[in-house]
Amino acid sequence: MNQLKIAFLCAAFVFIFSGCKNESALPNTAAKLSMNGLKQTSGWMWLGEIYNSYKTDSALILKIKAAFKPGVHRIYCFTNLTCSCAPNIKVFGNCLRTMTDAGISETNFEIYSMPDTSYSYPYSTKFKINFIPAVFIMKDSIVVYSVIDSFMKVQDINLDSNLAIEPFLYQGLLK
Repeated sequence: MNQLKIAFLCAAFVFIFSGCKNESALPNTAAKLSMNGLKQTSGWMWLGEIYNSYKTDSALILKIKAAFKPGVHRIYCFTNLTCSCAPNIKVFGNCLRTMTDAGISETNFEIYSMPDTSYSYPYSTKFKINFIPAVFIMKDSIVVYSVIDSFMKVQDINLDSNLAIEPFLYQGLLK
């Protein structure tokens, strides 16, 4: 009986202290995800719905395919997978769908999850993330376009909630 009490106390001690983490000691770093990894997250429940329901413009998809140059272009995507209510989150799912439909290989784009812009992220010396979601196009290792920034500027001027993302992705590839 004493051995059972000791085992129980040891288990309780381990359980209690393993749950105590110093949040300030955890690194606030963006987490890199593959498309398959993204689909395994709880955030895919809402993001997947956006991704799957978006119908891309086939004429613009052909233009994006022709404009995208592997080895020259790289696309960097940043999102907060814990909140489906963030402004313009729909455009992030639409952008992923557009890249997929255009045949842009995952070897040419990277996806990062980060809850806010205070997190550290790769390429912070190349570009600054002002809000999440964010999608950047680099050409020959130089940032040439911010897809969602450009989308939001036009959307704010036109107040058009049905604005497509394909023209912005295409425009960025032409830079």
